[in-house]
Amino acid sequence: MSKIKLKHSSGNSMSIGAPATNPASDLELKLPATVGTAGQVLQNSSTAGTLEFGNAGKILQVVYGTYSTEVDSTSTSWVDTGLSQAITPLKTGSKIYVLVHQQIYCYRHDDGQGFALKILQDSTTRFDPAHTYEHYFSSDTSYVSVRERYSLSTLNVHGVSAGTSTTYKVQMYLHQTSESGNIKAQQGGAYSMITLM
Repeated sequence: MSKIKLKHSSGNSMSIGAPATNPASDLELKLPATVGTAGQVLQNSSTAGTLEFGNAGKILQVVYGTYSTEVDSTSTSWVDTGLSQAITPLKTGSKIYVLVHQQIYCYRHDDGQGFALKILQDSTTRFDPAHTYEHYFSSDTSYVSVRERYSLSTLNVHGVSAGTSTTYKVQMYLHQTSESGNIKAQQGGAYSMITLM
């Protein structure tokens, strides 16, 4: 296996070797015309095989929002909790980590009722309802309620474009199979919070 060997003046050397296995075809890596800046890494540019210096993966920005207006619903369809936040990515292809602390009050009149939460990016669900927090009340007592702050998080791996705003929001629904019930977000003016990184 061939290699390029660069010898130090004191005797030892550093080598760049060919791949351990034979590639399917001849390959070429084109070096950048600059040396980059401190802390940058050598990476593929938008053209595979043409290298460039760029910033290593890291948190580029953090935005957050709070909401404290009560939203009351008896709907068995998905409705907005009012909690939302927009972000304009600085780099195309960025991944967005979404962290939600949603305050929910749910009142149940009879058994078989509960609720669920989900996260959307614009109008697209990014936190699948099948995997959301879902709370079903037990069947042994009527007229009970739960008031808690629930945490949801998801990593949106769908590439986003630099300079294009995208909004994440939370929705809730009330599951009921028998008597009436209701669900409230930010009950009594309690705060809910969403953070985007």
